[in-house]
Amino acid sequence: MGEAFDAACTQLQNNNLSDLVCETFAEGIIGAAKRGERDPHRLCSVAIAAVKRELKTDSPPHGCSAG
Repeated sequence: MGEAFDAACTQLQNNNLSDLVCETFAEGIIGAAKRGERDPHRLCSVAIAAVKRELKTDSPPHGCSAG
């Protein structure tokens, strides 16, 4: 989970997004981990999808590099 969170937050910083969005990433990662997901790349993707839903945008941050 830590790798996925770090990768997600790195993407946020690269895109100048807020700490609130980083919190949404964390919630997405934790939720997926509770459902059994352990792969850092997939956890990062789930987190990005959560932010995409939250921001209601067609262009979420790309390029998870966890792992």
